[in-house]
Amino acid sequence: MTVDARPKYIQLAESLTGRIANKEWTPDIALPSEMSLAREYGVSQGTMRKAIDQLVAQHVVSRQQGRGTFVATHDSGRALRHYFHIVSDTGKRELPVCRVVQRDSAVASETEADRLRVRVGAQVLRFLRVRSLAASPIITERITIPVSRFPNIRFKPLDDLPSLLYEHYSKQYGVIVTEAIEKLRGVAADAFDVRHLGLTRGQPVLEVDRIALDILKKPVEWRVTHCNTTTHHYLNRFS
Repeated sequence: MTVDARPKYIQLAESLTGRIANKEWTPDIALPSEMSLAREYGVSQGTMRKAIDQLVAQHVVSRQQGRGTFVATHDSGRALRHYFHIVSDTGKRELPVCRVVQRDSAVASETEADRLRVRVGAQVLRFLRVRSLAASPIITERITIPVSRFPNIRFKPLDDLPSLLYEHYSKQYGVIVTEAIEKLRGVAADAFDVRHLGLTRGQPVLEVDRIALDILKKPVEWRVTHCNTTTHHYLNRFS
């Protein structure tokens, strides 16, 4: 029998994460108190607090003063801080207005299967979106998600799909995005960019290739963004 040599609070954090992934607790239901969880696991309250501190640091849960600890969700503030990095050259930060142009059910290509860790031929849903800042279309997005993680989303009217998809994923499907991996490079504008961003074919745009991961580090979305950088740029601040 293999003995887990990791610190106890790390093991506890992993166990709690698994229970959240299995939807034992959802964003609108508070987790049991630290004391209750400590009794359940047979550990000290201090050890359980360290485990929950770990989940807070990983954005899996959040503490709400006077209310308790809840499964973390996404709102406009968190979206701006962590997942939206396109800023005007004047330094203004704002959430974009989104419009879904097209949505199609399909079977996963080899590339989609690789990015989302699903089998080739698995059912996926593809979105094409245009995002505007200061009333001007600045961004195009190509989004692919596995249908198995989001039952019935393909039947929703286009107007029912909100701008903050990560918030929608967590509240409607219990799929919580806690991490994203991005690759940036310059590419040439394609026909979709030309049509919706008013660019010329081949004009340089910034491409952001992002894989969004859930609390178990499993891919839940592949998103390729093209940004017109004439008046905007990508900004990421570290501390």
